[in-house]
Amino acid sequence: MELYQTESNYVDILSTIVQLFHVPLEKEGQVGGPILAQEEIKTIFGSIPDILDVHTKIKGDLETLMIDWAETKSIGDVILSYSRDLVKTYPPFVNFFEMSKETILKCEKQKPRFHAFFSRLTKQSRNVGDKR
Repeated sequence: MELYQTESNYVDILSTIVQLFHVPLEKEGQVGGPILAQEEIKTIFGSIPDILDVHTKIKGDLETLMIDWAETKSIGDVILSYSRDLVKTYPPFVNFFEMSKETILKCEKQKPRFHAFFSRLTKQSRNVGDKR
């Protein structure tokens, strides 16, 4: 149950990042044009949607395992069934993490619309976290 709760929290955090930050930045027809170029969006968010997808599936399988628990079942089998997906999605995230951070900092300094967007949503996401 503890692993399921941890996985659930992680999926919630990644979902918040995607819904509050990623999706709005990719939205077509933004007033005043795109806030960021597609290349910047890809650099910042990289494989986060893929990571979210894998962990959403893991969470679902852990939930099913808890509901249908039997001594013959194993949490390790769930993790192993996603090992290839995890090995595929995490290296790009890790390898480009510093570049992602640098891109956020650069865009925040050089692009006033991104600074406003980022500041507003950072405050909003903190308020959501405080209510939990």
